[in-house]
Amino acid sequence: MKEGLSYSAMLKSELSHFDKSIGRHCLISELYAVLKISAFVIDKKRQPFIYLNTDNVFFACRFFKLLDAAFGFKAEAAVRTSSKSKKRHYILSVSDDNAARVLNAAASSMVLKLSCCKQAYLRSVFLAGASVSDPNKNNN
Repeated sequence: MKEGLSYSAMLKSELSHFDKSIGRHCLISELYAVLKISAFVIDKKRQPFIYLNTDNVFFACRFFKLLDAAFGFKAEAAVRTSSKSKKRHYILSVSDDNAARVLNAAASSMVLKLSCCKQAYLRSVFLAGASVSDPNKNNN
């Protein structure tokens, strides 16, 4: 196990590694999970806007890479540190035509049709906020 990481964080680190051979349909299924679970979709002056705020660096990096691989653009990114808790928050946003492209693709009838896409969706769900205990520890 990587030093200093919880069992869940270690798994998230491994799952966040990006495989460039993933099909676009799977990338879109992962993005669909992000949109359903973690992101806010806002209508700003009749233009869609996608906003993601997370404290999970692995998830933020994965979202950033997914957009680039599936659509060829990068999200706007910022890092903020809480003055009280000193915890970092990663803020990613997509606006205008790029947000519309992501939303249209996520609404596609092909999302979650194939078993590989379902696995990709579940990967994003786990990265977004799930947790798992180390099976080798007694967690009574």
